[in-house]
Amino acid sequence: AAIQEAERDAAPALAARAKAAVDLVRALHVAAGNAEALANEEEERSAALQEVSDAAYRDSTAAATDAQRARSEIGHLRQRLTEVEQETAEAVRAGWLDDTAPDADPARAALAASDAEKTAVAAWDTAREAARAAVEHARETAAAESRAELTAA
Repeated sequence: AAIQEAERDAAPALAARAKAAVDLVRALHVAAGNAEALANEEEERSAALQEVSDAAYRDSTAAATDAQRARSEIGHLRQRLTEVEQETAEAVRAGWLDDTAPDADPARAALAASDAEKTAVAAWDTAREAARAAVEHARETAAAESRAELTAA
């Protein structure tokens, strides 16, 4: 009887404990589901950030390559500028360019020299063609003279 009375007295506490255990299991399932959903969202976010990071790394590598290429080109252009300055100085010393005028422009003088060169080349071509025609005429005349001498002989 005492045992039955203790069981009756403990029944509400045992029922409350069982209900609390069921509520705890449900809460744990909900928390586990929420944690799994959050983990999935964070994995997706991590994957997206990884893609952004990879793209940024590729962009930074390309930018570094472009920067190095530009530095190399700058070095090449500086070297070429030095060469052009030396060539201009040599042209002035040779008298091809006039640097005595206060507004002397080496680029304009170089263009004028280029135009003068084109004119000289055209004149040379004309003279060469005239010389070729003269040589041809001289050959024809020599051939005619040889025929005339043979005929006379």
